[in-house]
Amino acid sequence: MLDLEQRVAAAAEKLTVDGVKVTSESVRREIGGGSLRDICPALRKWKESLAAHDSEVLAVPAEVIAAIRKAGTTAWR
Repeated sequence: MLDLEQRVAAAAEKLTVDGVKVTSESVRREIGGGSLRDICPALRKWKESLAAHDSEVLAVPAEVIAAIRKAGTTAWR
């Protein structure tokens, strides 16, 4: 079974691909429940990781990024 950080990251990626705003509440709904006290730090870590990589992927078209994220989310399932 995936740990909470992995589940939160996968949910956040899916929400991003689906065009849904990624919030602690939307992630909690996506993973089927959980404590915001646990979800918020995991989501913050995912957002920090994403921000660190954004500068590296600026040259990649948004459609390609979305396709890669969708494939990653599908692979986690």
